[in-house]
Amino acid sequence: MDNNINILDLHIKILRYLLLWPRLSLTKYINKCLLYGYFCLSILFFTPVIWAVLYQFYVSIDDVNILLEALIAVCDIMGYMVAYVCFLKNKDLIEQIIDDISVFLQYCQANVIQDTDRLCARYTKYMLVYVSIGVTFNLSWPLMSRKYCIAEKGSVFYLRHDPCGMPTHNFYPFDASQPNVFWIVFFVEAIYVCHICFVFSIVTATILGLLMHITAQLKNCGMRIENIGKNTWGKSNEATKEEFIMCVKYHQEILMYAERIFAAFNAVVSAYVIITSFAAAIIGYQIVTAENIQDRLRYMMLLFAWGLLFFLICFHAQKVQDKSIAIANSVYNCEWNITSSDMVLKRYIIMVMIRAHRPLYFKMSYLGIISSSRFVTVMKTAYSFFTILLTVTDTN
Repeated sequence: MDNNINILDLHIKILRYLLLWPRLSLTKYINKCLLYGYFCLSILFFTPVIWAVLYQFYVSIDDVNILLEALIAVCDIMGYMVAYVCFLKNKDLIEQIIDDISVFLQYCQANVIQDTDRLCARYTKYMLVYVSIGVTFNLSWPLMSRKYCIAEKGSVFYLRHDPCGMPTHNFYPFDASQPNVFWIVFFVEAIYVCHICFVFSIVTATILGLLMHITAQLKNCGMRIENIGKNTWGKSNEATKEEFIMCVKYHQEILMYAERIFAAFNAVVSAYVIITSFAAAIIGYQIVTAENIQDRLRYMMLLFAWGLLFFLICFHAQKVQDKSIAIANSVYNCEWNITSSDMVLKRYIIMVMIRAHRPLYFKMSYLGIISSSRFVTVMKTAYSFFTILLTVTDTN
């Protein structure tokens, strides 16, 4: 059997295009310059959005819609920055985690890993298609409605420093409404918007893929344990004992592998929890207050994307918990009584059952556990922020 197997090939290929993964054809030094260089450049790109927020506070919030739309962009950028820093900081660890999937080949058939990886790749393609449609619509609609925006603004100052037609509100320290200047800043911002959306999506898809592999391995481990002793024809008690010991080692490998994944992506998921409720509340407010169907549609697409990505993280983290607890049931259902006189095997059985009764939690620093209940809590918080926004901005 081949001792090596590749997973997340699609994700790695896209990460290379996004300058988040080293290219094999380049030296380590050049790869480092590319990865860190673009990160420094991206910090420069988001300064006009920050200035838009600061300017609104400076003038005591002259236009609440400009402030809120800029804050949505800030939320997106903050999540993007955390994901980017996470990959730069844990690049070697993430590479090792992906390579170490081959460890499980001594415990399971290759098709267990390959089938899971194909399923993950298919879901990722669906996600990328949706992101592509959303980005295209969000870039094209402001351009198509540029005349309406100019008529609505009225202020020459805003038209110069926050030109109509951009994907989000900005504040440039120069006249960005001039045709040549406008198309330059639009092109730069369009690239930045695409990079943010695809980085955020592919990082999430990478986390989901690894969680799906943990779930598949836990499921396979449980099936192996349940089958112990069921086909005892021609097998000695010693062979059954060795098979169970192998399953114990298999279970331990899964636990260690999962803990490494949780440690590598702890910061990204923590950012999800902190940002999602605030972003969802603002986007929901923009949907309610938008004056045309096109703006409502693009905000709805953005809200759906935020909610779906966070839901998938919580859903698959919950599946990992459930499958880790199910190991105890698998041990109970196996034919352990065949070798009940073996004290060493009894100790292994008790050890696995005790450990399996403690779920495999995706814990975040200071923020608790990622699970289905966490998703509900975040959505409740988002709704609370949403109602506060409606109350505070009510002109009546």
